[in-house]
Amino acid sequence: MQQGLLGDSTDDPRTMAVLQGVVGLLGARGNVQGVAQGLLGYQGAMQQAKQQAALEEDRAMRRQMAEMKLRAAAQLLQPKPADYKVVGDALLQVGPGGVKEAYRAPAKPEAMPSAVREYEYARQQGYQGTFQQFKLEQQRAGASSTSVSYGTPVAAVDAQGNPVFIQPAKDGGAPAIIPGMRPPKSAAEERAEQEKAGRERQGKQMLSALTDAENILKGGRATASGIGNVVDAGARVVGVSTPGAQDAARLESLSGWLVSNVPRMEGPQSNYDVQTYMTMAGKVGDRTTPIPERMAALQEVRRLQQKYASINGTPAAQAPVNQGQTLRWNPNTGSFD
Repeated sequence: MQQGLLGDSTDDPRTMAVLQGVVGLLGARGNVQGVAQGLLGYQGAMQQAKQQAALEEDRAMRRQMAEMKLRAAAQLLQPKPADYKVVGDALLQVGPGGVKEAYRAPAKPEAMPSAVREYEYARQQGYQGTFQQFKLEQQRAGASSTSVSYGTPVAAVDAQGNPVFIQPAKDGGAPAIIPGMRPPKSAAEERAEQEKAGRERQGKQMLSALTDAENILKGGRATASGIGNVVDAGARVVGVSTPGAQDAARLESLSGWLVSNVPRMEGPQSNYDVQTYMTMAGKVGDRTTPIPERMAALQEVRRLQQKYASINGTPAAQAPVNQGQTLRWNPNTGSFD
């Protein structure tokens, strides 16, 4: 309450009005007129204080508006960030200072002539000749001496059925074969070639195994009876290995390889032939079987190899030279006759 009647300083109109009222009261000593004059003075001072406060508020608002205008003007004076636009191969900077080039992409190299591109493609496919040799071979293959072939190479086959690339001629003549180039192999062709190479490799190993087994059997030293097998076992007990046991062990190894590498067989008899092959290949290494029977089993394995040599891509094995008695496998009885 006291702060509301008195101002913040002696210069405040409210303070002056209160002081005037007090002086009037003291001077009049209870005079009603003096009190009224003091109150009127206080009321006028308060009115003046209100007007002064309104003026100060107006000045403060005007200062605030001026500051806002100054800030807005300062923002307008600040430079705008540059804008960038792509025009062709160039990146342009657009700003208050105008338009200038900020970056330009390097020029693309000129395309090589078609003949050079064809030569480079032929080298990627394995061609080893020079560019001049390549051009001469194109001419020999039917290309015009005054023009080169145009158009995208097309995969085809020549008269012998070999895959080749041909290219249409510019003058509309017959397409020319591109020498030294062939279409890339498909995944199926790659697999077929790998399978064929595997069968050929297996066939060569089989011929070698049959030849080795035949030579061992011809030597006549390999253990070939139950008693001989028992003798070999007894010799091993005392740390002795007989020549017959050593040859028998080699035959067992060769026989095991033949059993685990059955050649590819096709046709109505293939299932039966596979079973016969495995039985005969196992008998070659059986050290309890006489040598003539094992030679006959080897002969049967060769016969089956010859029968299916064409589909396995291997040459047919030569028939073994029989030693003495000739035995043949009888599939009906399951034994040699």
